[in-house]
Amino acid sequence: MEFYVPLADTPEDSETLYQELAALYKGTPAQFDERVRLIRWSHNGEEHVAEVGKGIKATKPLSARDAARVLAIYQGDPWVIVREPGRSKWNDSVLAGPRTVKEAQFFDQRASDL
Repeated sequence: MEFYVPLADTPEDSETLYQELAALYKGTPAQFDERVRLIRWSHNGEEHVAEVGKGIKATKPLSARDAARVLAIYQGDPWVIVREPGRSKWNDSVLAGPRTVKEAQFFDQRASDL
C-alpha cells in the first residue's frame, strides 16, 4: 500500500500533513520507506490495533470515541498515534510505550514483530 494521510487530496498534501501532524503532536517523522501503516500494542491487558485510515480496534468493544480515524503513526518513545481532530471526547492522539508494541507494519508492506 502506498503512503497516504487521510484528509489529504494528493501525495504532496499527504507529505505536508504528515510533517505538520508530527510537529503538532510531537511525533518523529520517519523516512519515506519507514512510515508505519499499522501497529498492534497492549494496554491494561487489552490488545489494540491502530491502522491509518481506520478507527482503533481492541479485544473488547470500545466506545464511540475510538471511531475517529487514525491519520498517522509515528514510531518513537512513546509511539504517537494521531486521530482525526474533533471526532473524540478524548485526546486526538494516543501514546503507546515502546515495550507495549508487539507488531508494526509499514506502508511498503513489510512487517516487523517487535
